[in-house]
Amino acid sequence: FLPKPVQKPHPPIWVGGQSRRAIRRAAELGNGWHPVGAIPAAPLEPEDLAQDLVHLRRYAENAGRDPAELDVAIKAPLYDPQMPSAGSRRRFSGDPEQILQDVQTYGDIGVTHIIFDIRSTDLNQTTERMAWFAEEIQAHA
Repeated sequence: FLPKPVQKPHPPIWVGGQSRRAIRRAAELGNGWHPVGAIPAAPLEPEDLAQDLVHLRRYAENAGRDPAELDVAIKAPLYDPQMPSAGSRRRFSGDPEQILQDVQTYGDIGVTHIIFDIRSTDLNQTTERMAWFAEEIQAHA
């Protein structure tokens, strides 16, 4: 197999899914876990994810692994502030302070990576979102 991976001893193994079996696989075999909730376009609520992380840590300990060595990633779509969800603000929408608070909330429960989805149906809008994200969010995170 060429080219050889640069990561040693192998590239990181990420396990996706949110079922208990997927969580157990991530804890026993993976280097990271990427849960996908029932609605892939929206991140899991922190309360729900925190419960899943309890299981992840327990499964890792039962497998003789250090739970602190497992990475956890979520996908976070950046929504337009005008898009309400059931009358409340969606996670990762709103002004920069609200989005940064969401980042902090997920970090506090154990998320180590956030994959921001900034795409739009319009290329110019996507480019504008990228610039806004770099200036308003990434620079302060």
